[in-house]
Amino acid sequence: MDLKAILIQASHVVESANLPQDLRPVAFAKVLQLMSGLEEPRKSGRVGHHVSDADAASLIERLAATLELTPHAVGEVFATTEDGALQLIVGHRKLQAAVAAAARQLAILVAGSRQLSGAEEWTNIAVIREACHQYGKFDQANFAGTIKKMDDVFGFRGTGQSREVRLNRAGAEELKTLVVTLSGGSV
Repeated sequence: MDLKAILIQASHVVESANLPQDLRPVAFAKVLQLMSGLEEPRKSGRVGHHVSDADAASLIERLAATLELTPHAVGEVFATTEDGALQLIVGHRKLQAAVAAAARQLAILVAGSRQLSGAEEWTNIAVIREACHQYGKFDQANFAGTIKKMDDVFGFRGTGQSREVRLNRAGAEELKTLVVTLSGGSV
């Protein structure tokens, strides 16, 4: 079965299950994984996350299907690396100029891509912090407060260095809007 057929069939399975909206992205990723016979992605602490070589090419497609966008739109914001990681590639000038606003965008992009592509259910704050550093949008004095204020798009667990976030339905919608905006309006 080709990738397109698998994506369509996985979508039908999730839709027919009548799951709550917030569970559908994770369910889709798991169904897709089972139907394709691919191994579960390995996790790492990098801004990108590592997956098997066979799965790397489909990460963009999986994220696009979950967001109901085209792979082209998602590919304008994310790419897969030679070692199978999904990484953020959007130019830093496309992000908000204000550090806190850009940190919010990065948090949603990083956590959302990792979670909605099926690589993980929760994202450690350290991964988001690293992305903010890489994009020159890290404000040490205000970073924790900025993330804490994101309870409209994230659920939280843990404390201190072990604090993790999980994208909720509103966060998934904001991720979709961000990808459309950052990709130049491609859907």
